[in-house]
Amino acid sequence: MPEYWPGAMENPGAITFADQILLIDPAGASVAQRRLLVEVTAHEMAHMWFGDLVTMAWWDDLWLNESFASWMGDKVTQEAFPETEVEVRSVEGAQKAMNTDARLTTRAIRQPVGAMDNLLQAADELAYQKGEAVLGMFEAWLGPDLFRKGIRDYLAAHEWGNATAADLWSALSSASGKDVGKPMASFLDQPGVPLVSAVLVDEGKSVRLAQQRFVLAGVKAPPTQWQIPVGLKYAEAGVVQTKTFLLTSAAQDFKLGVSRPVDWIHASAGERGYYRWSVARPLLATMAEQAATRLDTRERIGFVGNLSALLDAGMVHGGDYLRLLAAFAADPDPLVVSAVVTALEEAKTALITPETRNSFATYVQKTLGRTLERIGPAPRPEEPESVAALRPALLWWASVYGNDPRVQAYARELVDAYLGDPARVDPGLAGAALEIAAATAGDRALFDRIRKRLDATTVPVERTRLFTALGRFRDPALADEALTIPGMTFQEGGALIKSMASSAEGSQRVFAYHRRHYDELAQRLPPMFLAFLPNFALGQACSEDRLAAVHDFYADPKRNVAGTDKELAMREEEVRGCVALRAREAAAAAAYLRTVDPR
Repeated sequence: MPEYWPGAMENPGAITFADQILLIDPAGASVAQRRLLVEVTAHEMAHMWFGDLVTMAWWDDLWLNESFASWMGDKVTQEAFPETEVEVRSVEGAQKAMNTDARLTTRAIRQPVGAMDNLLQAADELAYQKGEAVLGMFEAWLGPDLFRKGIRDYLAAHEWGNATAADLWSALSSASGKDVGKPMASFLDQPGVPLVSAVLVDEGKSVRLAQQRFVLAGVKAPPTQWQIPVGLKYAEAGVVQTKTFLLTSAAQDFKLGVSRPVDWIHASAGERGYYRWSVARPLLATMAEQAATRLDTRERIGFVGNLSALLDAGMVHGGDYLRLLAAFAADPDPLVVSAVVTALEEAKTALITPETRNSFATYVQKTLGRTLERIGPAPRPEEPESVAALRPALLWWASVYGNDPRVQAYARELVDAYLGDPARVDPGLAGAALEIAAATAGDRALFDRIRKRLDATTVPVERTRLFTALGRFRDPALADEALTIPGMTFQEGGALIKSMASSAEGSQRVFAYHRRHYDELAQRLPPMFLAFLPNFALGQACSEDRLAAVHDFYADPKRNVAGTDKELAMREEEVRGCVALRAREAAAAAAYLRTVDPR
């Protein structure tokens, strides 16, 4: 369906899809496009059981539909299409949810819903990724077989009817013989994410686990307590063991069942826990250096995400953060390197200033640039899907942040070939090449060539690719012209705005456009979408002045539609966190970057 903003919908017997998801040419689709189609299809098919066969009793249990559809959909995708590695990639979704949950403006997964105006905001990463991660944590604690039995009993008891979270807990408790209700309620009925600290005691034969709510540095943690299945991984005399303990108090000691002191301990075995974790700083550094031999891929991805969280919490300094990330950038698994890209993308806005851009470019060349050299800038026969999926991000980073003239020239060559005949360029590289050329050498001539190609194609996927590239132009006049291209569909305009708002300068232009054309936007967009405009106006912003200007504009009663206050509050907390992180750690990051050898 064209102009279909939900992406897909699980209507029984008539699943609907947005055209840009479904209408792809398998021979000309990128890895990202193929993955999206497979995973969305599996998610919607899973809804036939979770959502259609058994439906939530009310909107406060929306997570019962979405979390379970994500959980089951990913299992089916992994089995049918193992090359997608979705079972490992789902860790990044949990990391994203925990980032949201770190803020005081977060919400509980289950929350009262009394009006239509907040339903769209309830369909967020908490309902999807957090819910899926929490289900996975309890599946690991109970064991897959008992968990599956509980789910089957739940579906059988409520088929063709409605159910609540309490019904699910009852079924899982009956199947497992454990009280599942209280632990699950602690994750679903209160906001936030726990921070679990692990300290070895009893001469290294026991562990002391303590919990508190995870918050950003300088924020007072509200008193919150969970019942947490904590998975530990440790080694005794080189023999690796895993155990799960249920942490129900503020702090508890647990015996590890060893006769000698353990060699090391990791606080999130299999990266199945929905919690942040901390260990002694020397152990953290040692684990980072030896991660490739001690931790599996899921654990290494989780380690990178957790490291970013510790930076935000003031528990790791900026220089140490960049140094430890460099070790993971050399990881042999592309999915771990992808996690490093995500981590650097989130941190660079705060840590990198105009004065440190050149030294940061050297850092990028020595880390991600070397990984690009290892996998090569062009696709290779029979390479893993994860390598093909990583390459576009590495090309972007090497060109835009690493200032590598060779990669920039390579991107321009690809663009010349693509605009002559799209079939000449691998679809996985086309989008990255267009965006790189626009961001690094975007002039009137290139802009006009992209516009000409845009006029020549009606293929939804290609048009989205071209609009995304137009959002990367840095020339203010060309950027403004892109925003006024006639005939853009809702999805195409969204791709353009999202792309432009991915830089601080671009989001400033988006905000200026909103100020000039708000009345027109208000007539074209449904009110529930207007509430999200501040997100694009503050993309990558790290300035109190920007924040004040955006707040004053959208808080005006003439523009403060239902849901705007909530979006503003979340973005304000995000921007202020960036400002505080820059003040606290940018100097330490700069000091480390000065030590990076450019050779």
